[in-house]
Amino acid sequence: MDPIPTKTLHWQTPAGARRTVTWMEAGDSGGFPLIYAHGNPGCRLEIEFLHLSAKAHGFRLITMDRPGLGGSSLVQPYDLTRFAADTERLADELGLAGFALMGWSSGGPMVLAAAHALPERVRAVAVVASYTNFGDWPEGKELLDDFQLRGLVWLENRPTLANRVLSVVRWTDLELPNFYLKLARKEMAPSDRQQLQDDARADLFIRIQQEALHQGVEGAMLDLEMQWQPWPFSLREVEVPVQLFQGRADTFVPWPFAEHMVGALPRAQLTLADEYGHLMPMAPEVQRRMFRSLQPFCQ
Repeated sequence: MDPIPTKTLHWQTPAGARRTVTWMEAGDSGGFPLIYAHGNPGCRLEIEFLHLSAKAHGFRLITMDRPGLGGSSLVQPYDLTRFAADTERLADELGLAGFALMGWSSGGPMVLAAAHALPERVRAVAVVASYTNFGDWPEGKELLDDFQLRGLVWLENRPTLANRVLSVVRWTDLELPNFYLKLARKEMAPSDRQQLQDDARADLFIRIQQEALHQGVEGAMLDLEMQWQPWPFSLREVEVPVQLFQGRADTFVPWPFAEHMVGALPRAQLTLADEYGHLMPMAPEVQRRMFRSLQPFCQ
């Protein structure tokens, strides 16, 4: 596959400062527009995993790097409401009257925020392996201990430690990518490790991480704060159809979060798969399910 070109927009912050937004599109150039929100650490390059499947299912994939990640300028303050406004602005600049949304991992809260803010334009949403809104379900935080996930506790109570840990991860990723990949595989479910057996996929996985963190760790920290603090809306207020996908073998996002979301969202369906982990959207069969689940709403 030929390299997908990166494009650049120049916007202004509310204070009037200049900001750069890097973005990319793939899939079917004449297909139904689908705005994709990447994970963390993640960036626009994630849509290279989805390009062929999106093209086969008639979707024009569009994505932008969030502030401080990939090539987009760091913007502070920034929150889920601002991401929704950026999504609207991107859609306006591209002339998109209606569109679908897809978010993987940290991208899940982002697309739900955009769906909440833009119900008249968003046809449907796919959310994959995502955290839920702790503002709706504060007890959900207790699951993080059960899954031995310490990031939220560190971010809330020991932010300096969280910054240092992420900085070490970044250094390892940039300077010792093979070692970084080896460490990452140890933390993954068997199905995730299988996804990275292919050298080309493993190389893209590393490039995504490196591109995401090349500016530093501030963007990643900001992104985590956005998704882990109570959201500025309730899941019960999201009016558009939501297709949820979650693997029970996910070692990074507790699978009961998806069960909470399907119970709280007014128009949601959940695909809960025993065999998949956090990298489930890299699997071709999962990609087919995701795109097909959106097609009835995107005619």
